[in-house]
Amino acid sequence: MSNHIPTKSTAFLTGLPILYKQFNAIDFYVEDESSENLYFEILKKLFGSTVRFEKIFPLNGFVNVVAEARRYRGVQTKIFLVDLDFSLFLQRKISLPNLFYLRRYSIENYFAESDAVLGFILEEKPRLKPSDVNAALNIDEYLDSCAKNAAALLSLYLIVQKFSLGLPNVKQGIEQFFRVRNNRIISTPQFAKYQNEVTQAMTATHPSIDFANEFAVCQNYFRGRKRFKRFAPGKSILILLKKKIEPAFGIRSTNPDSFAFRLAKNASFKDLEPVKRAITEYMS
Repeated sequence: MSNHIPTKSTAFLTGLPILYKQFNAIDFYVEDESSENLYFEILKKLFGSTVRFEKIFPLNGFVNVVAEARRYRGVQTKIFLVDLDFSLFLQRKISLPNLFYLRRYSIENYFAESDAVLGFILEEKPRLKPSDVNAALNIDEYLDSCAKNAAALLSLYLIVQKFSLGLPNVKQGIEQFFRVRNNRIISTPQFAKYQNEVTQAMTATHPSIDFANEFAVCQNYFRGRKRFKRFAPGKSILILLKKKIEPAFGIRSTNPDSFAFRLAKNASFKDLEPVKRAITEYMS
């Protein structure tokens, strides 16, 4: 017997809101079916006291979300929410009145906050004192190191997408490229191999492009903790946090999805306020 959960068709997903019409005053649509529970909890935190809804609707991808947003353009009871991804740098943002972009790469980027991480650690190690955890964690210093050392890899990902090089990028696991040492991340030999693959692909397909210059420009997008937390893929940031936290505090290895969900429980989401305000203004 197969344990595979079948993927629902686009027609099925777009038709679901009809079944929940009596339960939802507002229909929220998101990209990924795998993130439905996570988004539901976050949207309940943001809108649960003012908007009635019992289900949200993932549509299996950005393209499907945009298609439905166009279909329901101007309908104030239909809200479509998408990740920022690299769209700012690739100049691929789509403007629709009912389509709202996160202000960070993905929803996971909003979990990489000290309070959320502290809450997770104290759930695992309730005898620890918050002050001791914060002193040992030093999350800002660690994220500074992540920003400095991961900027090159993220730039390669961006170049692969920008020039359609056909190489693996964001969806491959970042953990193969870095290891944690003394509150810093250190690149592994796999990084140099990947950089060489991207360089060769660029030389073969875009010989007139100055790769070194393009590489340097892209790295500036991710330098510094604030830009890294905003523009780096959120799942990669959480993996790097997980690699630091678990051995540092003797926490058993946690499934990445469970880790993200538990961080979300402890996150304040104050940085989502601009998105909330934009959606609220549209609905009013």
